[in-house]
Amino acid sequence: MGNKYTNIDLSKYDNGYQESDEVRLAKQKQLTAENAVNNYGDFQYGKQSEYDNAMNAILNRKGFSYDLNGDALYQQYKDNYINQGKQAMMDTMGQAAAMTGGYGNSYAATVGNQTYQGYLQNLNNVIPELYQMALDRYNAEGDRLATNYNLLATDRSEARSDYESKYNKLVADRDYYGNRYDAAYNKDYAVWNDNRTHDTTQYWNEYNAGYQAEQDQIANDLASQQLKLQQDQFDWEKEQNNIESKYAGWINPDNINVNENGDLEDLDGNVIFSPNKPIGNVSTTGDVSQFKTKSGDNFDVEVAGKKYRVENHGEETDTSTTGELDKITAKSGQVVTYDGKMYVKQTTNDTTKYYRIGATSFLGLQTPGAKDLYAALNG
Repeated sequence: MGNKYTNIDLSKYDNGYQESDEVRLAKQKQLTAENAVNNYGDFQYGKQSEYDNAMNAILNRKGFSYDLNGDALYQQYKDNYINQGKQAMMDTMGQAAAMTGGYGNSYAATVGNQTYQGYLQNLNNVIPELYQMALDRYNAEGDRLATNYNLLATDRSEARSDYESKYNKLVADRDYYGNRYDAAYNKDYAVWNDNRTHDTTQYWNEYNAGYQAEQDQIANDLASQQLKLQQDQFDWEKEQNNIESKYAGWINPDNINVNENGDLEDLDGNVIFSPNKPIGNVSTTGDVSQFKTKSGDNFDVEVAGKKYRVENHGEETDTSTTGELDKITAKSGQVVTYDGKMYVKQTTNDTTKYYRIGATSFLGLQTPGAKDLYAALNG
């Protein structure tokens, strides 16, 4: 809020710079883009296990070797040639025996064995062919493994390229929105700072001008009051002279006192003339329930020969203060005090309220103020 010298409110700058909606939106976009980069994660290939197996199959594959006895095809050839050789040997021996009259002889055995050995030689002739076939199978399997690995490697490379492309796009977005936020922030802060500097300068210019004008007015008022006091003193002295002249014929001045209210009293304290007596004063000894206590009400009180102007300053709403006041035993309409202040207690329909009051001098009577009024009312 401003003050009596200026309407400029500097309190709006107390909490420092506050981002505008535009800056907050830019910041949100920047944070979203940055989180997208931070949460993107490492590259993950969906067929990584297949890729690893294909690569290991090549790296861990043994070199080619041919085991003749472990070749099933060789064993099949071997069994066939042995059986065919035995059969051919028997046929040859039979034919040789028939040529010699049906009796076995060494010739028949020799011819039959030669026939059998011929079949075994044919078996050995197929071994190179079987070796080549095994080598071809080994090479074909190697080609198949290489082809499978190459397919997976190509697919993985493409997946990696797609991952990096998307990541680079997120990084570019983060940098873009980061620059946008920085630009919006710097612009918005500069405007706010310029406004603060302008308002602060204008505030103090108006404050100093208003304060100086007030001091000038105070000086003028003091001069006017001084003149009025001089005039009042002159008028009072004139009035006293008139009073003395008026009663000089029948009252002995030695038997007249002037009390603190400015009243003329006899020696017994009876007021015989009260030029300053206010209209409508009410005597009370502490109970002020007959007075209205709405905010802004004033009333006059005469207590123990002293007159007070009581000013009601409104209802007390601070719960910490009313809580302390509730601890004080008092009836509705009585005056209670707490923390150097006075309050009128008012209870209506089980609802208790406290109204702050003060006391000032009244009709020229200089009184000590609130504390004396409280002592008098509760005396």
